[in-house]
Amino acid sequence: MKIVKDIYGEILQVDETVQKLYQFSNKKRELIYTAEIMEGGKKTGFYTIYKEEGVCNDTEEKISTFGNKLILQYAISVDFDKNENDPEQKNGTDL
Repeated sequence: MKIVKDIYGEILQVDETVQKLYQFSNKKRELIYTAEIMEGGKKTGFYTIYKEEGVCNDTEEKISTFGNKLILQYAISVDFDKNENDPEQKNGTDL
């Protein structure tokens, strides 16, 4: 469990074990995460977005962020149906 200030200024508890990198800017030293909100030590089923200072150096993590252009190009190349058009994942990673 972790206490964070979300992008709306609200102080919340989140489940750090399920946090995912949503976006990042190494230039601004900004990491934006999404994680499930917790209340009273229990998961709520709702998620929030919050920022932390830092940089992302992990290539796989960079590729998996929201809005990644490489993933979009792969999706276009398999006509947005990788299971049908690239079942053996030969045209990209297992995105």
